[in-house]
This record gives sequence, structure tokens and C-alpha cells, in this order.
Amino acid sequence: MVVNQTGNVVVSVNTAPTASGNSNSPVCVGQAINLTSSGGSSYSWTGPNGFTSTNKNPSISSATASNADTYTVTVSNGSCSSQATVNVVVNSLPDPELLHQ
Repeated sequence: MVVNQTGNVVVSVNTAPTASGNSNSPVCVGQAINLTSSGGSSYSWTGPNGFTSTNKNPSISSATASNADTYTVTVSNGSCSSQATVNVVVNSLPDPELLHQ
């Protein structure tokens, strides 16, 4: 809040962002997981195995089964924020021996 020279109070109101999150899931073991988000001016991701990122669209280069789970992105505009969740599925590779039976 700011008081200008005429004695009027000037109030700035930040609009609450609408968080959006997505991924390229499902992926197979060894492929990249690409997380995407929109809706704000800053981003904070959390996920399994202590995953964190402040990138708008982070990637995990070589997925393992332990990367499968729910990721949460907090989208902020100034002091206002909202969250979105993204479920990531990591499929195991087929067993080549089973394919030839």
C-alpha cells in the first residue's frame, strides 16, 4: 500500500494464478520425463525422491521406476499462489526373452 501526494491510498492487488501442470507420461524406463507448467511468473516443483526444481518446465533425463508418482507445481504471481499435481507413470521395458516365446 502506498499513500500518494494527494493523500489517496494506492492499493496494488495481485491476481491469483491458475496453476496448470502436465507431463509426457507415460514414459518407459530410460526415457526423459518432461514436466510442463503455466499460469504464473514463478514456479516450484516437488516430487518423489526429493525432486525439486524452480524451472517452469523441468526434465528428468533418464527415468527409473522410482521416478513414477505425483509431482506438484506451485505457481506464483507475487504473493499469490496455487498448485497443480501431475501423475507420472514410468513403465518397465519388456523382457526380450518373453517376447520370443
